[in-house]
Amino acid sequence: ESSVPILLLTAMNETENRIAGFECGADDYLPKPFDPRELVSRIRAVLRRSADPDAARDATVFRFAGWRLDRASHSLFDAADKQVEIGGAEFRLLEILLSRPGQVLSRAELMEKLRGREHDPFDRSIDVRVSHLRRLLGDDARSPLIVKTVYGEGYTIGVPVEAE
Repeated sequence: ESSVPILLLTAMNETENRIAGFECGADDYLPKPFDPRELVSRIRAVLRRSADPDAARDATVFRFAGWRLDRASHSLFDAADKQVEIGGAEFRLLEILLSRPGQVLSRAELMEKLRGREHDPFDRSIDVRVSHLRRLLGDDARSPLIVKTVYGEGYTIGVPVEAE
């Protein structure tokens, strides 16, 4: 997996084209016409997110929104440092999202990383796992702050993540 950030600049602005671009590995997508200042801002954001892509992926502990995920002990702790019961699939999903802060991951990418198989477009198991994860984290499903939905694209972490 390459760590080179990819920003697509294209005249193709249909939802299907954007989804295809993200599913092929793009980090951002900017349709023409665009303001040059927006292009510069997006380039800076993509570079910021990819500055040290392995740092978060190699981290043992993630801190986010008062929570702590400890990879070594396979545990989740709340703000009071109390261990919270979390299922294996939800733990892995949270771990994947936290290790890629600021990156939108499609259902297909998440399915592959979770199960090692291709995504069936009619399979909603990722959505069910996200729903369970939101409930566990106390994230309001109607307007989630931690696990955010990027409609037509996938899911991302919506809060700052500290990787140790």
